[in-house]
Amino acid sequence: MKKHFLLFTAILLLFGSFSACKKGGQCEPIDIYPIINNPQATLVNTKWKLVGFVDVAEKCLKNAEPTDCEQCYTLTFYADTLFGKTTTNSLQALYKADYETTDIQIFDGIMTEVGENADGYRYSDALFSVRSFSLQEKELRLYYNDNKEFLLFKLQ
Repeated sequence: MKKHFLLFTAILLLFGSFSACKKGGQCEPIDIYPIINNPQATLVNTKWKLVGFVDVAEKCLKNAEPTDCEQCYTLTFYADTLFGKTTTNSLQALYKADYETTDIQIFDGIMTEVGENADGYRYSDALFSVRSFSLQEKELRLYYNDNKEFLLFKLQ
């Protein structure tokens, strides 16, 4: 009887560790603490590098693949224009950010049309559906899917 109980417990623990993130891929648990926006922080003249995709309900961070690409998944913000890189494409778009309401809209822009690899399509789809943001000195969150998910960026 003890053997069955131990086997059952081991299976439950193993299953629990694999089901942490339902979006597929490897998942890192992440603390979804609320970010209090720094009133002096601005997006203008900043460059960001994507860490990964966060599922708020699951408290799950999936690192953006490939992880070994220095130029992939970058965004550089200017006064009303942003420039960026996916896995294989360059992009340029207009954006409008309201620092009081934390609303942001990234308008469809110009993007090269080379086929994406790894998480490239997921990233570009998410980027153009972003509706709000939170910003501190070294961290940017771009929320999409009704704030159920966000793109997590670190300042470069």
